[in-house]
Amino acid sequence: MLTCPSCVFRVLLCLVLAQATVLAAELRWVEVRSPNFSVVTDAGERKGLEIALRFEQMRAVFGTLIFRSRVSQPIPLQIVAFRDAAEFRRFVPVWKGKPVEVTGIFQSNHDRNFVALDLSSRDPWSTIFHEYAHALLSGNYPETQLWFDEGFAEYFSTIDIGNKEVVIGRAPDSAQMLVSMHLMPMRELIAVDRDSPVYNETGNRRSLFYAQSWLLAHYLFSKGRVAEAGTYFDLLHNRRLPAAEAFSKAFGQTLEDFDGELARYLRGGQRPLQRSEAPAGIDSGGYKVEPLEQAEARVVLADMHAHSTQYLDQGLRELEELLAAAPGKAAVHRGLGYAYLRKERFDRAAQHFRKAAALDDHDPRLLYYFALLQQRVLQATGREPDDVWEVIDALEKSISLDPTFADAHALLGIAHMWTNDADAAITSMRNAVRLSPRDQTYQAYLGRFYVAAQQWDQAAATFDRLSRSSDPKVAADAVAELERIARYREDPPAKLARQVRPPRTDQWESPKWKRRVPAVSVAETEEAAEKPPDTRPIDNLRGRIVAVDCSHPTGAQISIAVGKRTWKMQVSDRNKLLLIGAEEFSCSWRDREVVVNYRKSGPSSGDLVSLEIRTLTAEPVQLKFN
Repeated sequence: MLTCPSCVFRVLLCLVLAQATVLAAELRWVEVRSPNFSVVTDAGERKGLEIALRFEQMRAVFGTLIFRSRVSQPIPLQIVAFRDAAEFRRFVPVWKGKPVEVTGIFQSNHDRNFVALDLSSRDPWSTIFHEYAHALLSGNYPETQLWFDEGFAEYFSTIDIGNKEVVIGRAPDSAQMLVSMHLMPMRELIAVDRDSPVYNETGNRRSLFYAQSWLLAHYLFSKGRVAEAGTYFDLLHNRRLPAAEAFSKAFGQTLEDFDGELARYLRGGQRPLQRSEAPAGIDSGGYKVEPLEQAEARVVLADMHAHSTQYLDQGLRELEELLAAAPGKAAVHRGLGYAYLRKERFDRAAQHFRKAAALDDHDPRLLYYFALLQQRVLQATGREPDDVWEVIDALEKSISLDPTFADAHALLGIAHMWTNDADAAITSMRNAVRLSPRDQTYQAYLGRFYVAAQQWDQAAATFDRLSRSSDPKVAADAVAELERIARYREDPPAKLARQVRPPRTDQWESPKWKRRVPAVSVAETEEAAEKPPDTRPIDNLRGRIVAVDCSHPTGAQISIAVGKRTWKMQVSDRNKLLLIGAEEFSCSWRDREVVVNYRKSGPSSGDLVSLEIRTLTAEPVQLKFN
């Protein structure tokens, strides 16, 4: 027993300090919310604000590089920044039983992407910038080739954003090997795809591929030849020209001639850095900062584990532990529902989603998960939802809360097809394709919905593009669909009978059965006469829009200049025209480069099937060089 007053004082002081330490530990996590990102960190408010600002600036700079005023982010991004390596290493991929040596990771999923940063490392940014560049390309840039994607990501990875200036073009670590190895012939470089040994086997050839792809991207941007690269991809993917011929037409020189030009660019020594003013109107003044309780931070970390294939079981255990400690948190139930959904334990998933909804029914992710559960049950058991209208309502509410979430739009399209409403399904899936233009799964669904609606031209145009996919399975499935469309043109199946939403019982006043609000009504009229199938062949051309005449209430006439010739293209319905590279039809389009599929109606006229607005050849942003 302590008797001296000074001893008692020291013991009390130690207890107070210990309690303060515990409280500090519980409150050390903060969340910073910027217009497009959420940052959760244990490194303090100031660091969280810096990270959020940097990602907002990087997103804006990306838009200037690809000539887009609005940058799409079809999958929400959660950023987690750790102040020390020990905590960070709990999340990195494992190879042969050991964590991989990285300073940053990008974890991609359909519902939420995660970025994790080790802030104690010398440079946690380059790896993240590289992977984030891929995510941005997927949501905003037409399909290219592997060398461009990897070269752009390497080029973007060394971006340096200051208070007043942005500097792009510094050499990444991979570029060091260029001085000691012979460059890969261009003919070989552009042939590398995701199945190539060069890309998949660790070694000097793979490192050279990354380094030379960066060098080529640097050359294109510094020489102002990105537009020619866009022309090359158009000729390759849309015109179906062989790669060598497409390259020669786009760049005005053969692949072999370009080998020499790229080698001279490498030997030229110091390559110019692109400098521009820092993005205007972006500052952290309006960002929202909130301290997080330890349990709230742990939910985010457990959710990140649950989204990882390697750490799914660990994430499930962590969420169960959190549930025992904090049973009244909606985020815990939501996370558990998602984890059990991934484990295909559908009853447990539904149980937790219901509990989460009872606590928070305005969570767009939760509403989306509810619909995702119904789709997974259908895939696994063949059993459609008992109430498809409830699924549709949940998705529409989710989209109203987060209209940029591509997969919610896609699921809504699938749900509409459960009611045989092909028109509504097409509208929703087109939104998903617009938000995530490289997702070939969305494109394939859209093509099938066109088939269901018996819109043969749009379906054929969609699957024609997919038939040229670099993914063999996607290409083979598209060819099979094109054959099916050809058969259906000759012998169309019966039209789908669209289901009608049953009237809600709360629309009536018992016992008089007097309607209180108008019930949903659907016109049950058939078209007076079926138009015979249009057997004219589909052709394509590339040109520049001269004028758009929207004097017709629903249709339009587009004048397109091709060389010295002007084509008049008719659009029967502006709202139903298949658009690529544009969110909606615009009557104010002028001087825009386009690629169109059409059926010829005269010497210089046709009926449009699809229209693609080309963004690759826009006027480049003026940048200053060293």
